[in-house]
Amino acid sequence: MGLKRKIFMVAVSVFVLSSLVRIPELALSAPSGIIRVPQDYATITQAIDASNPGDTIIVSEGTYAEGEILVYKPNLTLVADGVVVVDGLKENDVFHISADNVTIKGFTVERSIIGGSYAGISLSYVKGCIIEDNVVQRNGVGIYLLFSSNNTVVGNYVNQNWGSGITLRYSNGNIVTNNSVINNRSYGIYLGSCEWNILSYNNVARNNQSGILTSSCEGTTLVGNTVTYNHYTGISLSGTGCILRSNTMSQNLKSNFAVSGIELLDYVHDIDTSNLVDGRQVVYIMNQHSITIDSTSYPLAGYIAVVNSTDVAVRNLIMVNNSVGVLFAYVTDSTIKNVTAKACNRGIKVFKSENIRVSECAATGGWKGISVQSSNNVTLRGNVLFRNSYGIYVDSTNTQVTYNTLTNNTVGGILIGGSNNTVVGNIIVNSTEESVPMGGIILYSGDNNLIAGNIVESNSVGIWMWIWVDNNKIFHNNFINNKQQVEEYMSLENLWDDGYPSGGNFWSDYNGTDEDEDGLGDTPYTVYRDVVDHYPLMRIVNPLQADINWDGKVDIHDIIMSVSIYGVTERDAGWNVFADLAPRWGVIDIFDLVTCAYHYGETYP
Repeated sequence: MGLKRKIFMVAVSVFVLSSLVRIPELALSAPSGIIRVPQDYATITQAIDASNPGDTIIVSEGTYAEGEILVYKPNLTLVADGVVVVDGLKENDVFHISADNVTIKGFTVERSIIGGSYAGISLSYVKGCIIEDNVVQRNGVGIYLLFSSNNTVVGNYVNQNWGSGITLRYSNGNIVTNNSVINNRSYGIYLGSCEWNILSYNNVARNNQSGILTSSCEGTTLVGNTVTYNHYTGISLSGTGCILRSNTMSQNLKSNFAVSGIELLDYVHDIDTSNLVDGRQVVYIMNQHSITIDSTSYPLAGYIAVVNSTDVAVRNLIMVNNSVGVLFAYVTDSTIKNVTAKACNRGIKVFKSENIRVSECAATGGWKGISVQSSNNVTLRGNVLFRNSYGIYVDSTNTQVTYNTLTNNTVGGILIGGSNNTVVGNIIVNSTEESVPMGGIILYSGDNNLIAGNIVESNSVGIWMWIWVDNNKIFHNNFINNKQQVEEYMSLENLWDDGYPSGGNFWSDYNGTDEDEDGLGDTPYTVYRDVVDHYPLMRIVNPLQADINWDGKVDIHDIIMSVSIYGVTERDAGWNVFADLAPRWGVIDIFDLVTCAYHYGETYP
């Protein structure tokens, strides 16, 4: 037993000693968690291939022209030690990340394929990644997130990419913060079909499209972003439920701020007056009743939007360089008066609203001076529109466009799309864009519109009529020295006179005679093809303000007509726009009767 015990003790001692000898060897062979390039592996790709999840790859200073680098293992951290340039050789993406919880920090990333969605840093179907302190330049897209959530893009300098600087598509819950996104050929930051992302404290400047654009997004939060000198809009929202705080938008070429959509939810946002456009406040009003927005209540207003509200009065304001000066969306029984819009894409926009009056306003230097879309019973009266593309653009029903002055609007003075609209007593001069010769008045679609008593002078085309325009009444207008009086394309049956003895229109190029001296030409005026004005007027019509029956004099007949419709509103049967002579507009009241009586006895000429 003694010998066996000694042998056993010797064996145990040998085992322990051998184990102790091997411990340092095991420690040396264990993974360190840090891989260095090029010290351990010559390329970043080789280091990734050799790595384990959770490793850190430190890349020493230099240029690594490797083409596309696939980061396909989770929990990797790639860090640049010094100035590290990663050249994608225009092969695909430069870094393509397809694993979760990856960090890319401190690299200069350049030369992906130009075009499509190829990017300097691309995240695809991942979460928990951090893209930090990189310079991303001269790629297709700078940084691109696709179907990726809960990632952080922070502190990057994203510059001179051919597409957008930073793009998120179908990506939710990401944070994009403290980046400089400058001089990219498309958008600065673009979000498409995303939810609940946060964009904060980014500097977005001098991009060729909008600085920040959200398209069909929900719940985007924008805080403290500075958006300047972009070639289109500063911040443009399309979607719902955005939250905006303390964003600064200035000197963006087309406009500073825009909200667009086709449904009420598209205009439901939480936007307060801490947001500034050229140093003035964004005033975004929702769900209000019986309020006034003017230079007293909002002396620093730079953008006005009123959404889902009633009985709102906007007046006595000057708006500059926005997508819209004043926006009414889903608004009823409200007014806009004495507002001046300069260099706004749409000076005043009325969208899906009802019983709205816009009067004594001015718009210049925009695309559409006043735009009325998908609305009902809107009155535009006594406004001045000049040097826009379109002076007044109507795509609605029951709109009354009366006694406005429109000059030097390049494409068209007044465009009408829709039915049962009234265009009366307007002065439309010098719509003369040679490349788009559309005209003083453009009938784009619809029927049962009344075009009467307008002066249409010195335009490339007096009145331009598009396909399927039908059953419109066009009489007592003055078509004077237009390069082409009428242009039409497959329009249908329209009435060009009011019968005898009321007559038709005055045409400056009519060369007929008036032998019976009834003020009407003895021969018809050919409007186009076989369509004629049967009773062309021999003299210019200058309708007197109170000449309700258009017979060239204000007499007892006009007073009788005014009295006969006393109390009628613009929503009632029997309404006559020519009898609505004085405020309160939209109803025939004692002030209209007094105005008619005041002009009693006046004649023209």
